[in-house]
Amino acid sequence: FIVSADDDGPGLDRPASPEQAASDIVSITTAWASEQILNVGVSVTTGFHINAHKPSADMLPTQLLVNSDVPSAIDYPPPAHRQFEFSGEPIDVFSDNFTIVVRFTGPLPAGSTIRLALKYQACDNHSCLPPVTTPFEVSVPGFPGR
Repeated sequence: FIVSADDDGPGLDRPASPEQAASDIVSITTAWASEQILNVGVSVTTGFHINAHKPSADMLPTQLLVNSDVPSAIDYPPPAHRQFEFSGEPIDVFSDNFTIVVRFTGPLPAGSTIRLALKYQACDNHSCLPPVTTPFEVSVPGFPGR
């Protein structure tokens, strides 16, 4: 992970901060399954994992935060239960590609924007990077029949 000191010309390259490196470990996509269900796809770089939403050890949980006037429920996938060198006991984690499902209790206004954030801590088999929060926004499309 390299950050350029000057994008317009030659400059000194320096390693990214631990927070920048952690942010690059996870990518997020979204897709509406219906007018009340939003799928949040999470992809974790090979060789890394993030803690589950309810980790089994004293680890920071992964959390999807939703800022909307319409109440929602969040369904996380089942985690994997894995043992790592840095922990004395197995930890529940997410890795590879998985989907978090957001279920809204009512339809959202077409054209509105929902603000979300994914809080997570990325780790490899030996250690963990600092926790990060990745904010993102999703537009509500116009659904047929509304």
